[in-house]
Amino acid sequence: FCSLECKQKAYKSFHRYECPAMSSLLKSGSVHIALRMFFISLSAFGGSIEKLQEFIEENENANSTVYDFDFSTESSKDAINYLKCLFSLSRSSKMFPLHSCEEILSSHPEVKNIWTNHRTFIKEFLLRICQTNDLYFHGIFSGSLKRDLSADPLSALRSLQQSIGSGWFPFCSLIN
Repeated sequence: FCSLECKQKAYKSFHRYECPAMSSLLKSGSVHIALRMFFISLSAFGGSIEKLQEFIEENENANSTVYDFDFSTESSKDAINYLKCLFSLSRSSKMFPLHSCEEILSSHPEVKNIWTNHRTFIKEFLLRICQTNDLYFHGIFSGSLKRDLSADPLSALRSLQQSIGSGWFPFCSLIN
């Protein structure tokens, strides 16, 4: 984390749930982003899966689009706006395997009881998030181009493939 403030903010938002399962999450690919979105959403409702589920059910049939939400301020309301935005984008019937999510949540010290009692809701929630991953989840890469592209373009481009993170970018993807 870049500062103690960022660390504290991340811990309140998602890291308290990620930390115990980090080694599994790092191996899970885009599942990590889906679970982070779940953890952020759970935190936005004070850790109450019941409140999160109630919110999703209340907003399930909203005819909103990504343009209906205000993300100009930093507040706990942002997580709720992002959640509404996410669910307005995920309306496909595409299915995704959730085995690694199930393994992580069923063995997670803080979440396994929630998983046991609300498995169906959590699977549906994660599926909705995964439905957006092809279009809106993107890797963030870094590197330096130390070679002449004309000599060996593939090797030169491979040097740029050092993954430094990933993210969910619904607005940038709409420009594409």
